[in-house]
Amino acid sequence: MSNPYLDPTGDEFTPDEQNAEVQLRPQALDDFSGQPKIVENLQIFIQAALGM
Repeated sequence: MSNPYLDPTGDEFTPDEQNAEVQLRPQALDDFSGQPKIVENLQIFIQAALGM
């Protein structure tokens, strides 16, 4: 059972919604504001997954 409102592909987005998605979504970890400990942990997890 899937929820059509939780489509991660964005295939159902209108062009305006797709543009907003691109403008609002952070492109790098440095773009996140707030919750520095969570961002730090996420960076460690990513580096571990990549084998760095």
